[in-house]
Amino acid sequence: MIKRLKLKKENKKGMTWVATVLYVLISIAIIGILLSAVRPKIAEMKDKIIISQTMDSLNILEETVQLVKNAQGTNLKYNLQLNKGNFIIDSLNDRIIWEADSNYLFSELNKPISIGRITALSEPQGGIYKVKLMISYQPYKLNITFDGKDKTKTLNPASIPYTIWIKNNGKQGDKIWMDFYLG
Repeated sequence: MIKRLKLKKENKKGMTWVATVLYVLISIAIIGILLSAVRPKIAEMKDKIIISQTMDSLNILEETVQLVKNAQGTNLKYNLQLNKGNFIIDSLNDRIIWEADSNYLFSELNKPISIGRITALSEPQGGIYKVKLMISYQPYKLNITFDGKDKTKTLNPASIPYTIWIKNNGKQGDKIWMDFYLG
């Protein structure tokens, strides 16, 4: 009789440990399922915030260009913190482009939309989107160059901000020559 009571006590202790381990495993599985369901939404919200910040930054760049445009010889700097995507100074087409792969659909697919002077375009790319934000200076009769030349310069994400200088080099035919260079 005493042996039976001891066995029952030992069985209860063993069953308690088994139950505890099962509850922990079930909890971990539930947390894993929740994280896998929430993770895409978190990535989408993060990309939405980055696109919004980039829009703000491009508006500041546009204001800087407009200030420089007003007087020949003016030279102002623009600080660019680039955490995601590429910043492209496309002198050949007189435009500035920011593009990045995104989990967030910013605009209707393959249809450019204008937001002030910025044109936004979302294109499908696998299971994500390629978002482009562009400012074209052709309609404003600005000839932009990089380091004095008509070429394309691509800036990649970096931990420290880029310092971009913008200089008004005066009229060049019917356009104002705006030179961008890194400082």
